[in-house]
Amino acid sequence: AMIELGLADELAVTRALCTQFGLPFVDLAKVNLPPATVAALAPDVVQQFRVIPVKKEASGLVVAVDDPERMVQLDDLRFRAGTDFRCALTTPSALRAALEKYYGIVGDVFQILPALEAEFRKVLG
Repeated sequence: AMIELGLADELAVTRALCTQFGLPFVDLAKVNLPPATVAALAPDVVQQFRVIPVKKEASGLVVAVDDPERMVQLDDLRFRAGTDFRCALTTPSALRAALEKYYGIVGDVFQILPALEAEFRKVLG
C-alpha cells in the first residue's frame, strides 16, 4: 500500500521487511547466479512457490522471496525439492526480472489479469 501511495519505494519497503523479519536482503539485479544454483530448483517449482535459488550451501539452499509471508510455504517446498532452505528477501520487481532471466517465466497472473480485463472490456465495447 505504501508503494502504491508513493510513500516509499519497493527497495525501502523490502529493506524494512528484512529488518522486521530478521532476513538478509539480496539484490537480484546485481548478482549473477551460477547455472548450478539456478538448476537446483526446477522451473515449475520456482514458478509455483515464487522463489529463486541464490546460493547453495552445505545445509541446503538460500532462496529469495519477495514476501516474507511466503516463508510458511517452505515446508511444502522442502518436501517437493527434497532439500532444506533459508530465505532472503528481494524486491518484487527484481524477483520478476530474475524469474524471466533465469527461467523464462514471464509475468505474474495477478499482474496480467487487470490488463486482460481492460482489453476484454475494449473489445466488448
